[in-house]
Amino acid sequence: MLHPEQVEGVVPPGRRWFRLLMYVLAMGLLVGAVYMAITGTDWSKAAEARPADAAAVLGLVAASLALNAVMFCLITRPFEHAQKPIGLVSWLALIAGSSLLNYLPLRPGLFGRVAYLKQQHAIGYRASVVTLVATAVGTTGAYAVLAGITVWWQRMDATWWALCAGGIVAGTLISVPLLSPAVRRLGRAWGRARLRAAVLAWYVLRLADTLCFTGRFYIVARVMGHPLPLETALVLGVVSNFVVLATPLPAGLGLRAWVGGWLLSLGVIQSADGLSLTDGMGILLADRAAEVLVFVSAGLVALVYLHRRTGGRGTNSNAPGHREQTA
Repeated sequence: MLHPEQVEGVVPPGRRWFRLLMYVLAMGLLVGAVYMAITGTDWSKAAEARPADAAAVLGLVAASLALNAVMFCLITRPFEHAQKPIGLVSWLALIAGSSLLNYLPLRPGLFGRVAYLKQQHAIGYRASVVTLVATAVGTTGAYAVLAGITVWWQRMDATWWALCAGGIVAGTLISVPLLSPAVRRLGRAWGRARLRAAVLAWYVLRLADTLCFTGRFYIVARVMGHPLPLETALVLGVVSNFVVLATPLPAGLGLRAWVGGWLLSLGVIQSADGLSLTDGMGILLADRAAEVLVFVSAGLVALVYLHRRTGGRGTNSNAPGHREQTA
């Protein structure tokens, strides 16, 4: 992973100042949200939470980390070098470590993961960019379809599952032709059928990851005395994750609580009548606290593992024997 001083060589100076400004803004939003939630939310029911509820939320956060590791493994597999494969354990460590580091300014986790893949597995920067763009576009599309189906149908029943299955198939059929040219230029010789199977599995895992977030918000809201329907919890999870994905604030810090609390308080998300802005913020912040707990514990272990794998050296994009992949 990147050492702190190496970030300066990866992020352009103008962009560094912008990211630092966004971090200051994120901290301001987070402090404001925490203050409003602490002073305006009744936490008495949360104090009575059962250990099983806390364990379930923490387990869902860990499951989401694992699912994202498998998804990155799938989307990167076509660009791997046969002599330098990336094992699932390494992907688990990369995702856990980078998720923790992305709470810091300049997103060292993201840049560190790209540099690590270049040095340790000879995956070029262009291939990493392709996987990141494909992940962002695929996730945005999946979220839009899931939220649209849920808001339109309003019930997570058999029909909802059938509509989601149709969306997964459609997403696969659209994504494969768009991804195939990059795989041919930068990756290995993968047949269309093999790539289609990997993309289909990726979309199935994205649905599973979304359901993990649904379960997290459903349990947290119930524990805090503001039970939400599963459909509301799913849309809240989609919106919250989109804030993290689409905004320049690191990990959506602060902003996620404001956006989610605002949507819940205004009833924009269905069946959320009666919730105040501070109650909604409290739900989002309690979920974030569980996320931070898992990310810190898993991330520290992961960073130690990656540090030992590299022999204590920081990533060096100019290491001999590692060249950029070309067309």
